[in-house]
Amino acid sequence: MKWKIYSAYSAFFAISVISAFFTSTNQAIPLYSCYASLFLLYFFIIQQVKAGDDLKPAVALGLIVRCALLFAIPNLSADYWRWIWDGKFQAIGYSPYALTPKELMDRSLNTFLNAGNIFHHLPDVRTYTTNGPLIQFINYTAVKLSMNHDRL
Repeated sequence: MKWKIYSAYSAFFAISVISAFFTSTNQAIPLYSCYASLFLLYFFIIQQVKAGDDLKPAVALGLIVRCALLFAIPNLSADYWRWIWDGKFQAIGYSPYALTPKELMDRSLNTFLNAGNIFHHLPDVRTYTTNGPLIQFINYTAVKLSMNHDRL
């Protein structure tokens, strides 16, 4: 009987990794299939734990999945790209509250590395940032810490 729960754990991990690393927002059927499967597996795991199975493997699964997903780009969120844009924008000396991404690209100001690549991922290039000062500080700090390792 233990093989059922461990199979569910393995499937949950595999589907979590697939949904995080190999699906995007324009792939509706695979995305919905992954999330529906994860929901059913989660429900099954919870029922097994309630029925008396040990909680430790379920907690270990949660920690392992979280560690694996730490390295996934949050490709289901367009905000991710805006955070990168705002941080890089501040790093070159401009305020994200002063110019929209479109204005920056139209003026050909002192742009940052890969500005065009990030620009194409932004959902709305004609709006000013809506992130508060704390988020802006976090974005700026993240960019400053990763200046020598610029992949985006």
